Amino acid sequence: MLQKKFEESYQTLSEAVRINPDESYLLYNRGLSARFTSRMGQSLRDFEQAAVMKQDSVISGKIEEQLKVAREIALSEMKLRGQDFTLEQLIEQQEWFQLGNNFRGRESGKKPGLHFANPLKWEIACRRPGETWELAFLCKTASMRRKMPTGTP
Repeated sequence: MLQKKFEESYQTLSEAVRINPDESYLLYNRGLSARFTSRMGQSLRDFEQAAVMKQDSVISGKIEEQLKVAREIALSEMKLRGQDFTLEQLIEQQEWFQLGNNFRGRESGKKPGLHFANPLKWEIACRRPGETWELAFLCKTASMRRKMPTGTP
């Protein structure tokens, strides 16, 4: 993360966690990376999981402070979205938002983005309560682009 390649860091750490889910150091670092990529729900989930695991000496003194910060941020994000909004919904919505950001970057030529494998899931994510106007715009844009004939700018 030293080179500020936060999205790449998050993706790499996510793969490492899939390979070795019992490593608290990986979850701790992915929790930090999740925070830097605006995935506050995933950040909280990762710190919670790392806190209950056997921790290595590098993170043992840091985890409680990071967990407290992540909990504050995630709970405030959930509160903005409504009383019954769950952590699972926050994680899913923020992940879809990141996909939208990557899509927008690919469309503008700034950076490579991800393709939407499941357009229906994308449209469902766009209807979540508390969505931002930017997310609604991205959803509508993505939906319109899927309906355009091939070769349309």
